[in-house]
Amino acid sequence: MQNCKECKAEVHCDKGRVLFHHEEKEYSYVNYLTYCLYVPLYLAGPIMTFGDYTYQVYILHVVNMMYSLFDNHWQMKHRIIPFNARSFTMYFARLLFCLLTLEIILHNMYIVAISKVSHWDAYLPFEVLAVGYWNLKVIWLKLLVIWRFFRFAALCDDINPPENMTRCMSNNYSPVGFWRSWHRSYNLWLIRYVYIPLGGRHTQKWNTFVIFTFVALWHDISASLLAWGWIISLFIIPELLLTRMWSKVMNSTSIFQKATTNDDLSVSKEMVLPGRCSFWCSVQYAHYGVWESDWFLCRLGRL
Repeated sequence: MQNCKECKAEVHCDKGRVLFHHEEKEYSYVNYLTYCLYVPLYLAGPIMTFGDYTYQVYILHVVNMMYSLFDNHWQMKHRIIPFNARSFTMYFARLLFCLLTLEIILHNMYIVAISKVSHWDAYLPFEVLAVGYWNLKVIWLKLLVIWRFFRFAALCDDINPPENMTRCMSNNYSPVGFWRSWHRSYNLWLIRYVYIPLGGRHTQKWNTFVIFTFVALWHDISASLLAWGWIISLFIIPELLLTRMWSKVMNSTSIFQKATTNDDLSVSKEMVLPGRCSFWCSVQYAHYGVWESDWFLCRLGRL
């Protein structure tokens, strides 16, 4: 078994399990039904790829059961879930804490009710922005509780699905990063079954519209969701193009890089990094001054 280049693990990580090639007999109709109708993840997710689910069920459970009769060390080494009793207890306690925080917000901040009222003329532009921001924050926290509850149920069944909401909603500096961390399991599913078959990175700027059209139709068939998906594509495509251009510039060897020694580069890093650090510290301080309560929710999303 080849180790993952990213995590150097002795067993397949999330990426390795997704790309693992199973035997032809594993791609059966019965296995497909068990994958689609798996009870803990059937209602709300998180979403797993067929390869990941099949790997955990048939490679780990069945094979570990056989090898545990002969070699207990092999079974423990090839176990994917690193959870023990303490980890399960902490995960469930954090889930209850997130649920309690959501209830406190809903009972003390009437953001959802305000957003349903159409009398926007009485609000200042900054107040409208704050209502929209906190409404999205409530949606983020609500989905976090739902997804982590069903993921906890799957973990109790010894199945380790991908974690959604890996970053706080406010802790994003780009549309791409926001999309990848919001519904991470669905993003991994799209990469495996839509993005790569459409050409992957070679046709990235074109298949982005196709992917977000599929995402909009996956949510519901409506014109507003189609417009939402296309608007997101208009935000993401420039970032993808600029990121690719910037990577080419950084990877190219210029005359200045050839003429600069390592000592000069270390001096330049010492000059640049403090300024960059102070800039981000000032941005975070300003953000904390405007949105004091949001700091708590950002910390909550990291639990």
